Amino acid sequence: MKQIIVLMSFVFLFMQIQAQDASYKAEIKKILIVNNNSNYETIFMQTFEIAKDHLPYKTVEERNAAAQRYAKKYEETQALDDVCDVVASYYIKYLNLEEVQTISNTLDNNKYKGVYEKANSLFNNNAGVMASIYPYMLSAISAITSGNEPEPILDINEKRSGYYVKYQLYVDQCEANIIIKNVLNEISSVALSQTTDEKQKEVMKKVFDYIAIQLLDLQYVACKKMLSEDELDVLIELYKKPEFKKLTKTNNEISSNIMDIGTKQNAKIAKWLSEQNIE
Repeated sequence: MKQIIVLMSFVFLFMQIQAQDASYKAEIKKILIVNNNSNYETIFMQTFEIAKDHLPYKTVEERNAAAQRYAKKYEETQALDDVCDVVASYYIKYLNLEEVQTISNTLDNNKYKGVYEKANSLFNNNAGVMASIYPYMLSAISAITSGNEPEPILDINEKRSGYYVKYQLYVDQCEANIIIKNVLNEISSVALSQTTDEKQKEVMKKVFDYIAIQLLDLQYVACKKMLSEDELDVLIELYKKPEFKKLTKTNNEISSNIMDIGTKQNAKIAKWLSEQNIE
């Protein structure tokens, strides 16, 4: 009888852990939905382009239509679970169940939700934002390849403006510059390691160095196009909350491991795709 009681205790404990794990991941999913920046259509387009010789599509149009179809199906049925599985360990490191519940409940509040989504969409393939940044990047790359120093993005008067001061407060609070620099470091490291031409590598390094130095001002150009000063106030208030300070730590660590996370996510996408009856 004693052995049965001990066994039942272990079973009950295991069920509790499983239930807590499920509850925790459910809360992470709520945050990821608000924070969703993945473009699965682009991923599937690239995948289908690489595998075109092994697919039953005769034309580019057929292949693209199929990629769109499967990307939509993946996003609707599996994507959120896969992303959650990949990033859950980073959340668990800094946030307990009660804290992730508080974050998801806060982001469900109309005061924060819309502004938070806008802020996260700044570099999420937003055509208007990218169009505003593109001329600066093109000019800088042109200057660097010509052996010249790029022009500064902002003049001194712009940097003294009330909006710029408030923008810096927002960046400091959510550590957006650190997160994007982490991502930039990950991308530049891979890009430079795959480039064998020394002259091309030197130019690429100068471009990445320029972006790193001018990152705050590039973000500013995008931010000013998307967010008002009142919305910046809301974001500053949001990131002062203790749970969001921990979320910032989580996002920092995720951004420092973005290539590894991407590799794991791509493996899950490939596994899902291999289980489909490609038609």
